[in-house]
Amino acid sequence: MGFVDSLKTRGINGTIRQGILKALGLDKQKEEIDSLYYYLNSFCDITSLPPTKNKNLRDLQLGILELLKIFHKLCKKHNLTYWLDSGNLLGAYRHKGFIPWDDDMDVAMPREDYEKVIPLLKPELEKYGIIVGPGGIYDDRDILQRLGVNYKTAETGIWMDIFPVDLIKSNKPLYKARPLVERAVNEYLVYYKKNRKRLSPSALSEKKAYFFSKYEEFGDGDHSIFLLYPEFDEKAHCVSKEDLFPLVEMEYEGIMFPVPNNTPNYLKEYYGESFMAFPRTGIEHHLDPDGSTASTRAIRHGIDMEKEIQHLKEIYDSI
Repeated sequence: MGFVDSLKTRGINGTIRQGILKALGLDKQKEEIDSLYYYLNSFCDITSLPPTKNKNLRDLQLGILELLKIFHKLCKKHNLTYWLDSGNLLGAYRHKGFIPWDDDMDVAMPREDYEKVIPLLKPELEKYGIIVGPGGIYDDRDILQRLGVNYKTAETGIWMDIFPVDLIKSNKPLYKARPLVERAVNEYLVYYKKNRKRLSPSALSEKKAYFFSKYEEFGDGDHSIFLLYPEFDEKAHCVSKEDLFPLVEMEYEGIMFPVPNNTPNYLKEYYGESFMAFPRTGIEHHLDPDGSTASTRAIRHGIDMEKEIQHLKEIYDSI
């Protein structure tokens, strides 16, 4: 393909990218990878994939499932709202359970419920050796980004993330308000990144509210927009109230759990239109500092995962 034809077909950015790949000798490799994903997504049904055959990974998934069941039971006890989120919501919709190569659990909660996790759930969970708090075993994320639920995570890999979702009132529907939501979030994130180490979570939350208050479209109105944890993802993912509530139930590993009212729209917002396609990245993405996967922690630490799973089941039954 000549230069002029390439410009017509790929545009200037695509032409430059192709030129760089060719100069590095990677153009054929990219073509082979693109062909592989074309055939996968054209002729393979991703929804028909069986659970992973990797026993270490499957044991980790089943341990995480027990942790989710405990969390679910406590949320019902304390009347707290949550739903399956990100990769686990995708797993529920696409596989009725874990994505075969996934190694964690993500849920989300409205901010008012999220702020009750520490006072209400933390004391109960920690009676059973399940630790709740911001950050992870290898990071320093703060409470505005997420809470982690840790069951011997360094030895077992069993972990759950809880993400906060903020309500924004608007006098415009989401499709009209989105550009301003993105602008306010981007302005806030610049401030957040510079100040998160020195300011309290409450001070940062007040600043987030300030960046939205600058625009007359926000603060009041008939439209409810839910902002999905920008501090963690560093993006302005947002959904309408109608796509989120009322929550419905969906099967996940043979058990019914809460999910957004319009799961396809929620997934499109988070992953884009191609959420039903085979991914190029994201396989077993939790690694130790030495590069080992989370699913091998139990083996490396001499942990019997079947015993740990049974122990979590006993905790669930005792609540």
